[in-house]
Amino acid sequence: MPLEERRRILRDLLAGRPADFALAYSEEFEGDGADLFAAADRTGLEGIVSKRRDSRYRTGRCDSWVKVKCFAEGLFAVAGIERTRTGEVNALLADAAGAPVGRAFVTLGREDREQFWGAVRILSTGAGRKSRAGDVQSLAPGLSVRVRHLRGEGVIRHAAIVGLAGVD
Repeated sequence: MPLEERRRILRDLLAGRPADFALAYSEEFEGDGADLFAAADRTGLEGIVSKRRDSRYRTGRCDSWVKVKCFAEGLFAVAGIERTRTGEVNALLADAAGAPVGRAFVTLGREDREQFWGAVRILSTGAGRKSRAGDVQSLAPGLSVRVRHLRGEGVIRHAAIVGLAGVD
């Protein structure tokens, strides 16, 4: 069915459901996509999805639906390093109070990368543990980084370290 028909059916199915129901109907907006994206970014939303009105539903990627994400940048402490079984290396991030907030890929240029790993060696507590993804090495406080991450619900997602903010 075309998008407009699927949306009408969904709207009818969700009519009268409580506000905290697991599914929500999102209103459509017509107009300039760049203006809508700018508004989504200003209000702290994760992004927008643009769909062609005449598109039919297909699983997987297609060119009739486009998701555009809003990113933010913030400062976070590195509380640990996670080495996954697949070989990825993630920094485990914490907020200013030390509470875990998510993870970020370590994607630094040569000079920052050398300084980052030097700080990891110095700040390593020697304490390690297993996570669902792999091995975790805990760090003492003292390493903070700039992280680019997806905007949204306050959870750090789709994140990458873009620079060092401080090494104590």
